Amino acid sequence: MRLTVRNSTGSSKMLRSRVIAALAVSATTALLLAGCSTGGSATSAAPIKMSLIGVDITNPYFLKMANEATAAAEKLGVDLSVQSDGGTAGADVVTSQIEQAVAAGAKAILIEPAVGPAINPAIKKARDAGVLVLAVDNPTTPKEVVDMSYVTGNLGVAKSLGTGTAANLGGKKAVIAMLDAFTSQVIQVDVDRDQGFLGGMGIDLKDVKVNADEAKTGKYSGGDYEIVCNQETKATQDGGRTAMENCLSANPNINVVYTINEPAAFGAFEALKAAGKASGVTIVTFDGSCDGIKALKRGELTLNAQTYPGKQSSLAVAAAYAFIKDGTKPAPTKGLDYFDTGSALVSAAQIPGVETITPDVAAGLCF
Repeated sequence: MRLTVRNSTGSSKMLRSRVIAALAVSATTALLLAGCSTGGSATSAAPIKMSLIGVDITNPYFLKMANEATAAAEKLGVDLSVQSDGGTAGADVVTSQIEQAVAAGAKAILIEPAVGPAINPAIKKARDAGVLVLAVDNPTTPKEVVDMSYVTGNLGVAKSLGTGTAANLGGKKAVIAMLDAFTSQVIQVDVDRDQGFLGGMGIDLKDVKVNADEAKTGKYSGGDYEIVCNQETKATQDGGRTAMENCLSANPNINVVYTINEPAAFGAFEALKAAGKASGVTIVTFDGSCDGIKALKRGELTLNAQTYPGKQSSLAVAAAYAFIKDGTKPAPTKGLDYFDTGSALVSAAQIPGVETITPDVAAGLCF
């Protein structure tokens, strides 16, 4: 099996710098840099081509996704191309990556669609050309843009995160900072996680399909609440730090910080610590990486919704292979319109009425 990692900008210097950064995260990055021999019995037929698009392998989450997709492809004798940098490069780059994959003969594309609906026309063209397109990590907006999504049930796990946050406050007023991926564009993961979290806190949702339309003050399940800010982080550590600084400028008494992912949470904690405000603040997030679980054990994070990127990509590769080989259509989880790849809420303390796992258990499942 041949694995190729392409930099969409065409700059070999930029790719080398990103790969070096990824190596510092995990020694297994070698899988992404070296050719792999085809597994299974020898065959004269050309291998099936697939492409994983929209990931940034300098992020441990997407590195895990790429590595597990690689392992699954290797077992099946699939020629998998990982298009790196898409997670940070923008919709125009991801669109180009999709077009390049189709032109190269990919029979299936696995897409992480965090750049939003601007890539939908390119996905449609790929499907019109007979390419199977599966979303991983985040659903597209709308979900029907792709053939199937292999993702976390974000609304449900976010609701647990909100319920746990409300219980953790013990009736105190909730002064909330909402640190999203984007406020300048709409992506489904932002909507599902925001609305699930606020609904889990018992805050009245005006429209579950719309972010930031809730009343800024009112009642949650434990008492009064105030939403101070909805800030964009681009799901990065620098973005989380800047967003938290902006929120603290608006109200220095924030005691609940919701973040779209761990990098944003790490940045938020840095800003709180620098301002002397870290003590007593409930910081909640999503990912469940090994670094995130360590941060939770240190008390820097309060609740962490652990998700499983390797499961998302490996299941998607297997589903795509089955469809290409014999026409088996990817099927959703029963009762859903996507395949739920699972999640677990991680907490150092038990929360009455909320199912959680301990940091030690999560450490055995992290990436």
